[in-house]
Amino acid sequence: MADIELKAFLESCELLKASVVEVEDISGGCGKSFRVLIVSDQFESKRLIAKQRLVYEALGDRMNQIHAIEMKCLTPAEYK
Repeated sequence: MADIELKAFLESCELLKASVVEVEDISGGCGKSFRVLIVSDQFESKRLIAKQRLVYEALGDRMNQIHAIEMKCLTPAEYK
């Protein structure tokens, strides 16, 4: 999976409703490891693990194409 493909999916995902998405391929080019920043109101009043579970739920079967994902999940207030 290319970083641009992952970014496009996360930006358009109705479950996340992200206002900011940044994706960096940290795999050396093979497209299997990513660092992502997601800013969403959906993370409001959730603990870190709940935020990450929401992202995993959104990714669903796409996780089969990803070896590792490093997430930074923030609310808009935390992002500012």
